[in-house]
Formats: sequence, structure tokens, C-alpha cells
Amino acid sequence: MFEQIAAYYLSKGNKELALRFFQKGIEVDPDNFTLLKSTLLLQLEFNHFQIAEKTSKASLEICPAQPFLYLINGMAHNNLQQYKAAINSLVTGLDYLFDNPQLEKDIYEQLAIAHTAMGNRLKAANFAKKAAAILDSN
Repeated sequence: MFEQIAAYYLSKGNKELALRFFQKGIEVDPDNFTLLKSTLLLQLEFNHFQIAEKTSKASLEICPAQPFLYLINGMAHNNLQQYKAAINSLVTGLDYLFDNPQLEKDIYEQLAIAHTAMGNRLKAANFAKKAAAILDSN
């Protein structure tokens, strides 16, 4: 029910209200990956990085093989300037990645951001190069 109400508000352009209903829906149905994905993306869009980090971390306990959740967790950590945690999450996400070039590109881009912030220019350049290669091959 919450997911449908959230989708309605999202279709009307009211993302803030949609996010509230998506979050309520997760409380009732934490296993609903579609609901979870929508919630996390809106949390990031509204710069709710601490909430996105907590939500994605809790969701990884339920769905540990979802590379999307590791990406979101890494993005949240990057935005919270917790770069080592971001790298750990993103690298773990790569282990679960299978045949999803866009997600792989996004993970490499986030790894480049984290390594740049930590001063690891060579690693950052390598990950940026990997991300660019995926873009070029698609």
C-alpha cells in the first residue's frame, strides 16, 4: 500500500512525500527490493547520506548479494567523507556484480572519487580509466 501511495506522489512530482511513504513501506516490508531501491535513490537525491548509509547497511543484512546496495552504501560513505568505508563497500559490491555494465561503471566512478579524496591518485586514475572503458564499450 505504501509503495503505491509513494508512486502516486512520485508521479505528481512530490518526491519528498514519496520518500516518506517509501520509507514507511520499508518498515513494513524490508525485503521489497523495488521499494528499497526507490527509497535509497531518493535519500541520496535529497542528500540524506546518513540515512542512506544506515538503510543500505541494514538492507545488506537482508540482501547481501545485491551489488546495488553496496554502491549506494559506498556513495553514502563518500558523501560523508568516510572514504575507507566507501572503498570497502564498493570493492565488496564488485564481487557480486554480474553482467551489469552501468552498475560496474558507477562503482568504478565511486572508487575513483574515494581514492582521489584519500590522495591515492594512481588508484583513482585506474578506476576512472576502467569506468571510461565501460562507457566506451557500450
